[in-house]
Formats: sequence, structure tokens, C-alpha cells
Amino acid sequence: MNGQTKRHSRDPITLTHPFVLILLVAAVACLGLFYARFAHSQNEKAQISRARSLLKAGLSQEAETAINSVLLDDPDSPAALEILAKVQIGGQRYGPAIETLRHLTKVKPETPGVYANLAECLRITGDSNGAIEQAEIGVQKNPNDAAALAEAARLLKSVDEGARELGYERRLVQLRPEDPPALKMLADALVRYGFYPESAPVIEKLLRLTPTDATVWTLRGEVISRTDQTPGGMARAEASYLKALELTPASYVPNLFLGRLYVRMNQPGKAIPCLLRANQRLPSRRDADFVLAQAYDLLGLKSQAEEARRRFVSWREATEEERQLEKRVAINRESFEDNLDLGVIKLNKRDLSAARFYLGRAVQMRPDSAKADAAAQRLKSVEDSGVAIQQPMTMGQ
Repeated sequence: MNGQTKRHSRDPITLTHPFVLILLVAAVACLGLFYARFAHSQNEKAQISRARSLLKAGLSQEAETAINSVLLDDPDSPAALEILAKVQIGGQRYGPAIETLRHLTKVKPETPGVYANLAECLRITGDSNGAIEQAEIGVQKNPNDAAALAEAARLLKSVDEGARELGYERRLVQLRPEDPPALKMLADALVRYGFYPESAPVIEKLLRLTPTDATVWTLRGEVISRTDQTPGGMARAEASYLKALELTPASYVPNLFLGRLYVRMNQPGKAIPCLLRANQRLPSRRDADFVLAQAYDLLGLKSQAEEARRRFVSWREATEEERQLEKRVAINRESFEDNLDLGVIKLNKRDLSAARFYLGRAVQMRPDSAKADAAAQRLKSVEDSGVAIQQPMTMGQ
């Protein structure tokens, strides 16, 4: 019995030797795999942190190199894709940025600002419909995405979609009731679309928050001039426009609006200097000439009035041509002539970012074109001269 007992007690140990070895090997393999993954994760985090530091220091090329090393191992790294998109946008490489951002929306659609950035890149590259679509997708996925709300509103402003634009701006102000940029977007839209009573308290709130903002004083003058036709109302509107001009004397819009107010008050002598200053401020815009013609008519200066009207009509026709070209390029991006013509128009208006994009596309399509090359050289000359890029018009300019 003792011998049998001893044999039975030794047999289980003998039988489990291979199993124990397998367990040990498996444990070592798991530990090795865990360590490898941990080391890889730590290395990825270090590279991403390094790329962020490089980008912050203005070393975008070095940052991109660091990020590309991460993406080689992990093409779906959200943090790496986000940094790569920032580098590409900063370098005005909007085509690659669009692809990167589209990938990011699939990998991590909740990334803050991804849809707004994608929409902005699409807008710059001439795809206004795609831009609106992406901004609104961002809002649908997250109704509290302030960046997507603001971008959608800006885009809809350019296509005169008042109801949708106002809806997004009202939502944005609900989220950020004390944010001056959000309030100013709403106030500007309310005035543009004629919602004067609703705009008044928004404007007064803005004046409390930003009392030295010329745009807000211009908006206030416009609301008063539209809603109070009494002499007292005209005087208050005039005072608001003058306050805006005190803050920014050369601004386009307050000069234009004050000139228009003086024409309505039958004071053409006061109107004309304001309107001429507006033309001097932005010679690429000639809508002030329409009011200037009225002022000259009041003084009986028929030849000056006709000349002002001729400039206005020419500007209006050119503006319509630009809009049509933008629509055609959005539909057919491969049209050399349309890209070239639109690029030249943007260059003439000193909208250098848009000019660079459309002329670059034209040169890429036909690198041997003398016309495209001449336009590109002219653009380079303007950029080298340090002429500022014209920004979208706001009420205070």
C-alpha cells in the first residue's frame, strides 16, 4: 500500500511537468507582448508629445516627420492625425489636410473641431457645398459643437441661407451667452435679415461687454436708422456711426452707412466725404458709388453722378461674374479657364489666400500656360510686397 501510495503521489507531479512548462512559456510570452505594447505605446506618446512641442515652436517640418513615424506604425492614431492636419493647414496644404481630416472623422468623429476644420478646408478649396455639408454633420453629431455651429453659420451667410444661419447662431449664443464673437455673429445676421427688434438687446449687451468695438456701434446705428425715422432717431443713428468712426476712422462700413444716412437727411455735402473715404478704404468695392451718385444728384452734379453709377454697375457685374465662377468651379474643379479667371479676380481683390489656391490649381493643370504663369508671378510679386490678405467683410470695416 505504501509503495502504491508513493507512486500515486509522484505520478501527478510527473504528468504536470509539460503543462507547467507551457504555462510558464505562455506567461513569459504574455508579459513580453504586454511589455512590447506598453513600450510601443510609450514611444508613440513620446513622439506625439515631441511633435506638439515642435509645432508649438514653429518647427512644422520636424513635427510632421515625428508624426509620420507614428502613423507608419499606427495609421489610425487620432492624436497623430490631428497634429498632421494642423501642420498641413498651417502650411496651406488644404488637399492633404482634407484627406487627413476625413480619416480622422472615421477614426474618432468626436475629436473637437474636426468637422469645422474640414469644412473650412473644403471652403478654401472651392467646395462650398461640401463645406456646408461637413459643418452641418458636425452639428448633427454634436449640437453643442461650438466650432461647427460657428463654421456652419459663416458658410450659410455666403449663400444667403438666413433661416439656417440664424438657427445656428442662436444656438451658439445659447451655449456662449457672454461670448462677444458669438453675440456679434448673431447681431450682424439679425441686422442683415431685418430682425431689428431682436437685434437691439443683443447689441446693447455687446456694448456693455465690448464698448470700444466699432462694429457694434455701426450695428447700433443701422438698427436705429431703420426703426426710428424721427429727427431724434436720425441724430442717435448719426452719433453711433460717428462713434464707430472715432474708434476706427478709415473703416468702410460706418463711412458708407453714415454717408447713406446723410443722403436720407438731405445733407449731400456731409455725405460725399464719407462715401469717398469708403471708396478709398476699399477700392475693390464700389457699392458706395450707388449712394454717391444720389448725393451728386442732390447737388445737381450730373456728370459726377453718372460716373459714380457707371462704376457701381461695372462693380456689380464683376461681382456677379465672380459668384458664377465660384459656382462653376465648385461643380467642375478641372476647368482651367474658370480656375485661372477666378484666381485673377481674387488677386485683383487682394484675397491672396483664395488667389493662391485657384492660380495654383490652374498652374498645376497647365504648367506650360503663359497666362497662368504670368498670373502666378504677379501673385508672388504682391505677396513679396507685403500686402495684407483681405479678410471677409464685417460691419465695422
